[in-house]
This record gives sequence, structure tokens and C-alpha cells, in this order.
Amino acid sequence: MGVRQVLTEVVARYSENKKGALDADFVLIRYLYRPLSFFPAAVLISMGLTANKVTVLNFAILAAVGLLFLQGSRLYILLGAILFCVYQVLDCVDGNIARYHRRATYYGKIIDGCVDTATVLLFIPVALGYRTLAGASAWDLGLVLAVATTVAGLCNAYVTQRIAYFTLASGATQPETERAPSRPAGGLKSLFRRLNKVYENLITTMPVLLLAAVIFGQFPAFLFFFFVVHAGMGLCASLSKLVLVQGRLNVPREF
Repeated sequence: MGVRQVLTEVVARYSENKKGALDADFVLIRYLYRPLSFFPAAVLISMGLTANKVTVLNFAILAAVGLLFLQGSRLYILLGAILFCVYQVLDCVDGNIARYHRRATYYGKIIDGCVDTATVLLFIPVALGYRTLAGASAWDLGLVLAVATTVAGLCNAYVTQRIAYFTLASGATQPETERAPSRPAGGLKSLFRRLNKVYENLITTMPVLLLAAVIFGQFPAFLFFFFVVHAGMGLCASLSKLVLVQGRLNVPREF
């Protein structure tokens, strides 16, 4: 089967899968990253690569991005920013391949999630690389922001994963028709859900904004923005998730 035929099948499998509906909540994924991922997925499928192999490749790319920024050279930093954009597209490719083969697994989702979480570690090499490039001691503040952003991002990911695990373990994922009717969500819960969606959408802008920061020399603005996103909105979003699941998870457990 040629690449063009595979491409047609990749798009068709995506369209018939509920992933398309999930992507609708994420502007950049729906209109930029996902459309750009279809052709590379078709090429890699034709080469015989599996979804998990692409995920491992993506982790290697993420490590390369960090190393490029640590060089402190303008050229290497630019290459790192471009490579990070490639990473974001490939982050959609592994799922495309899994759906093409109809072999989407929870194991694949776990390793893909681990790689996605590792992206918050990039703030530190970004700050160190630009500190070397700028040669300014004032960038000690940038490094502090980078570390704080990384810690906040990891905490947010931890809360999200714990909620997902215990939601499944408690049986709270059963269909709504099998659970007792609940009261309509109040205005505060609706606000929390919107906050989560805004936070999750802002996270997806990281590759594009990093590339813009490199081109226009706006590293301070980039680091401060994502400090606000992860340490401000992210921690608030994590607290809101705990509020939203309180009713479902406030049940006895056996262990």
C-alpha cells in the first residue's frame, strides 16, 4: 500500500474515532498539530514503525532539544526550538499510528503521558541556555522562574494522574445511567471546568511560543508567561479538579 493510500486510511481512522471529538477542545491540536501529523504518520507506517517506537523516538527528540538549548549558541537554540515543534507534531503521530493499526493500548498511553510530562523539564535548559547566550547575571531570576515552573508543572501532572487512577479504581467511570442522578453543576463548577480547558489549551502553545521567543528574543516574557500558566493557573486548575471529583471519589475504599 502506497503512502497516499495509507494517508487516506489514517485520516479516516481518526475521523471515525472519538479522539476527533476530544481534540475539538484544543485549538492548536485540532487546527495545527493534528493536521500536520497525518502525513508523517503515513510515512512512518510505510516504514514499519509502531506507535510505541515513535513515542520512544519522541523522547529522544525531547532530550536533544534540551541539549541544544544548553549549548547557549543562538543557532543551536533556534534548532532546539524548531525541533521542539517537530516533537509536538510527532506527539500526535504515535496516536495516529495506533489507531491505524487499531492497537491503541493503555501501555502506549502511559509512556506517551510520561514523555508529555517531561516537557516541563525543558524550562530549565531554556533558562540556562539563554543565560549563557545573554551573559547576564540578571538571568538568575529567569532560572528561578524556570525551576518554579517545572515543579508546578510536575505537581499538576501528578494530581491529574492520581485523579485518573483513583477514578478508574473506584468505579466512578461507569456510565451516568448506572450512577445515581446528581445535581446539575453549579456556576462554580462550570467555572472550574472552563479554567481547566483554558489551562490545557495554554500548555499546547509552548512549542509555538518558544519558537517565537527565540526569533524575537523574548525569553523573559516566555518564562514569565509559563510561570503564570503552570504556577498560577495550573495549580488553581489542579485544586479545581479535586473539587470537581470530590463527590465521585468521596467513597469508602478497601485498601
